[in-house]
Amino acid sequence: MEEHSSAQILLIDDDPDICWGIGRILTRKGFSVTSCGDGIDALRFLKERDFTFVITDINMPEVNGIALLEWIHTNRPRTRVVVISGCGVPVMKRLAMNKGAFLYLEKPVDPSILVHLLEEKMSVDATDSFSGMTQNIDLIDYIQFMLVTRKQAVLEVESHNQERGVIYFDKGNIPHVTVDDVVGQEAFNYLVANFNGGRFNTCAFTPPEVETISLPGEFLLMEAARIKDERSGRIVATQEPPSSEAGSLMDGFTFDEFDLQFPE
Repeated sequence: MEEHSSAQILLIDDDPDICWGIGRILTRKGFSVTSCGDGIDALRFLKERDFTFVITDINMPEVNGIALLEWIHTNRPRTRVVVISGCGVPVMKRLAMNKGAFLYLEKPVDPSILVHLLEEKMSVDATDSFSGMTQNIDLIDYIQFMLVTRKQAVLEVESHNQERGVIYFDKGNIPHVTVDDVVGQEAFNYLVANFNGGRFNTCAFTPPEVETISLPGEFLLMEAARIKDERSGRIVATQEPPSSEAGSLMDGFTFDEFDLQFPE
C-alpha cells in the first residue's frame, strides 16, 4: 500500500453509506480520512486544522456544498476541493468549478478513479509531470481531469499497438492534437476512441506550433465521447456547442434548494 500520510482528507456527505464506502477505500490506500455528515461539522473541522483535500456533496442540510466551497476558497485557498453530486444539472458543475473546485464527479463515484485522480493531483502539484498506464483509468476521465484543473501541459499517449498521440492542454482548452499525420478534432476523436490500454506521460507545457482546434475543451470531449458511444452501439443525445451570445449560466435556474446562507 502506498502511503499518503501527509495527505489529510475531509469527506462530507449526509449519506453514511457513501462516507463509509469511500472513506474505507481512501484509508486502505493510505490517506488519512476524517468524515462527517453535514456542512456545520465540516466547518468546525476546517477551522481546527488544515486538510489537503475536501470531498463534499452539494445538497446537504444547514450548510450545503457550494457554501462550503466558497468558505474554503476564501479561508483555506490551498485546500483542494472535489465536489461529488447526484445533481445532474450542468450549470451546477460550472458553478462548482467557478467557485474553486478542482474536480466535479457525479454520483455514483467510482472510488478507484477518485483515488487515482487524488494521487495524480498530488504528483502534478509536486513535480508538474505524471506518467502511467491508461488501463488504470478511462482516458476520457483523465482528459476531463486535465481540462477541469485548467492545467497547461502536453499529454503524450501511446496505444497498445504503439500508435502515438499528443494533446496540448491550455487552461481548459485543447488547441492542438496530433495522431501520426492526423491533426485537430479528427485526431482527438480517434485518440479517445482507440487509445485505451496504453501508456501516457504528462509533460511541461510548450505552445503548439499551430492551433488546429477552436472548440471549447469540454465540448470537444463531449463530442468525442458521443462518437465513441455511437460506434459502440450506444445511443447518445447530441449537444450544441455553447453560443457566445447565450445569456448568463444562471439564466432560467433557481437555487431554491441550494440556500447559500451560512447559519448564524
